Order: sequence, then C-alpha cells, then structure tokens
Amino acid sequence: MMTGKGIAAKILVKLDRFCGELVVLRKKSKYMPKVTCNTLMVQRMASFGLAPEEIAFIYGVTGVQFSKAVRQNAELKRAVEGGRQIADMAVTDSLFKKAAGYYRKEFRMFKYRNRMYREPYSKFIPPEMGAIIMWLTNRRPEQWKMNPQYDKDSRYRPKIPPEEAKALKAIVEASRRGEI
Repeated sequence: MMTGKGIAAKILVKLDRFCGELVVLRKKSKYMPKVTCNTLMVQRMASFGLAPEEIAFIYGVTGVQFSKAVRQNAELKRAVEGGRQIADMAVTDSLFKKAAGYYRKEFRMFKYRNRMYREPYSKFIPPEMGAIIMWLTNRRPEQWKMNPQYDKDSRYRPKIPPEEAKALKAIVEASRRGEI
C-alpha cells in the first residue's frame, strides 16, 4: 500500500515537465529558493478535488506558504477557484442526475440465424431517494428540513408561499367534491 507521500512523489515526478509560471517561496530565510509551477496544472489538481494543502505538499511547500502565494498571485487564485468550480459543477451535475433519474445507453446481444447482433437501447435509471433528499434540503432548506419545526399545537405546519397554498387548497377541495 502506498502512503500519501509516495503518491504525491509520483505525481510530482509527472508534474516536473509542466513547471514554469508560478513562484512559491519554500523556506523562511534570507535566501529563499523559488519553485515554479504551471497554473494550468494547479487548476487541474484542484478540479480533481485536491485541497490546497495537498497541492502545496505536491510542490514541496507548506500550506501556509501556498495560501500566501494564492493571496499574492491573482492568476494562481483564479486557477485554484476555477478548479474548484469545475469539481463542484461535476458533482452537482451527477447529484442532479441521481435525484431526477436519467437514461443510459446500453446494448443487447442476440443471436439470429447463427449470427450475433448487438442492438442499442435506452435504459431508464430511476431516481434515488437519498439524492432527492440531499438536493431538496440543500436547495430549498426552508421547505425541506431534516428536523421540521413544530408550532404550539404540536402539528407540523410547512412554510408554503400563500399563492401555492391557495392553489393546493383548491386542488384538495376539488378532489373532495369528486371533480378530479
């Protein structure tokens, strides 16, 4: 099993050929050697979900030194934030697909007259309840809480906008009368 330092060392060896733009200070002394690295690679590492401390470790500096370099260098700051946004968008997209359900292309194999055929078809992957709960509790926290608040009557009263409440009330009344 490889430790984090071993994996980081392998990544560092692969990144050596991409170095060239960013200046990060290594040691706190009068003579400070410079480490240069490509902001595109920093953005890619951030988009893969690496924390700033992990990126700093790969480049051989401390997290504090890397944070200082991010604050001082606008290009590096854009690279780190852009990488985070890429990762966040990918996770949001996959969570939405899990919550809403989606179609996936699959293939069926069948034999006809001693010859094999491959037929494409679309398979619907149904939504998952955990993804739905997570999506709604984060996107609409005032309406979808894990622990709803109870009033004095100890009856749950959801906070629904008045126009939606009137429309729902009309639907319930119509169904009671048998119109729906």
